[in-house]
Amino acid sequence: GGQGAKLLVGGHTHVQMVRQHKHMTILNPGSVGMPFEYPMRGQDQHALRRAEYAIVDMTDCKLTIDLRQLPIDFDRMIQIARESGLPDVNFWVSTWDA
Repeated sequence: GGQGAKLLVGGHTHVQMVRQHKHMTILNPGSVGMPFEYPMRGQDQHALRRAEYAIVDMTDCKLTIDLRQLPIDFDRMIQIARESGLPDVNFWVSTWDA
């Protein structure tokens, strides 16, 4: 409706990225709980063993985006998931990169 935006932020694909489109910046900060290297493409896709997020700052009309990735204690995460009663935990574990 006549509104403009300089930054568009979305998710769902679990793929961390920053792209320019015309006069806009498009950001997907990734996924803390199940990041992917590329969009889901069937059984060959696996989640990466890290957490991803972004820090966005606007100071003096200057936009900065810092994509971050942190290693996770995968064994501890699996232990907590199994103890939590998470439904289909074995399937969820199988989606992580070996």
